[in-house]
Amino acid sequence: MKTRLPAITSPEFQSAIAGLVKEIAPAAIVCFGYSSSVVSQRSCFYVTSSEQLHYDLLIVRSYSDGHKEGEVIDLVKKHFAERISLNVLSHSAASVVKALREHHPFFCRVFSEGAVVHQSEAFQFDIGDNDECDADRDHTKTARECKRSFELSENFLALASDALGSGTHDVGVFLLHQAMEQLCIASIAAHLQYRPTTHSTVRLIALVGCYLPQARNLFPRSTSDERELFDYLHKAYSDVRYKVGYRVPAHIAFSLLERVYEFRHLIEERYKKEFGSGGEAGAEEGFACV
Repeated sequence: MKTRLPAITSPEFQSAIAGLVKEIAPAAIVCFGYSSSVVSQRSCFYVTSSEQLHYDLLIVRSYSDGHKEGEVIDLVKKHFAERISLNVLSHSAASVVKALREHHPFFCRVFSEGAVVHQSEAFQFDIGDNDECDADRDHTKTARECKRSFELSENFLALASDALGSGTHDVGVFLLHQAMEQLCIASIAAHLQYRPTTHSTVRLIALVGCYLPQARNLFPRSTSDERELFDYLHKAYSDVRYKVGYRVPAHIAFSLLERVYEFRHLIEERYKKEFGSGGEAGAEEGFACV
């Protein structure tokens, strides 16, 4: 049964979608997750509150659209206020139609349970039954891929710890980025049946947040210090290799090591909860793809 989110009827959301449709004319836009929270601050001298919003969006590019995935993601963010957190996936219409025809679990669930907030007349899709999609899954292959990524993550994390211990902080943080990437890939493959192609820790953590919101809390980026800490990890993939004179302060490197260990624990606990006994747990209640 399709769930309707009150927030997607808000004038702000509708205006952002309308502007995006006008600019890139996508084949379809699906909102497959949403969260909101009110943050209050109070002291003897200051009282304020603000609503924090997050949306998970799938943008299906039209058959004639020449935009690349990254360009579409940037355009989407341009139409939403900076205070709104976004997790954006972008795929071509041809690839989505093919995925639905082949009963791909992720896309079947997004289209059957998500809210289609825009669909062009030229884009037609046939949504498979969720049980049928699940029956077509190769569980052995998925388990094998997850095992490989978890093993890579463990190796990267061990090497990162050794590098930091020897004072090679820049290499250590690069390896922490690799450990995070593999952890996310394994977890996303297991829980969403989706294979991300990005190296971006921002986008990978956002995908993990679809079914494990606590993951976002380990890298909140709500203060300048938190943003600086995360930026060292997020940019390590390129900065360590290409930025001349790049250095990572020791306290930053060891703080990141601690966070990545916490992230690993969170990922492993969720994985064991659903797959540790050899079977999958039932889907949790909620709108996001869990």
